[in-house]
Amino acid sequence: MGTENTDLMMENPLRKVEAFYDALLAHYGSGEDREIRAAAKLLLVALDKFRRHGGQYWMSLVNEYITISGNLNS
Repeated sequence: MGTENTDLMMENPLRKVEAFYDALLAHYGSGEDREIRAAAKLLLVALDKFRRHGGQYWMSLVNEYITISGNLNS
């Protein structure tokens, strides 16, 4: 395992997600709406995990995080 991979494993989870988002952006190159497409991929994975592991009220959990994200820049 290279130094780059070891460094990534040592980073916090949010930085890992940001790094993966950057990798998705690179994958899409200069394509149209690449930021939205990369974010949509991450969102679909996250929503699937909420649905699988969040229990009966998983959608309420999602809505709570949507509310939190709306308040981040306030």
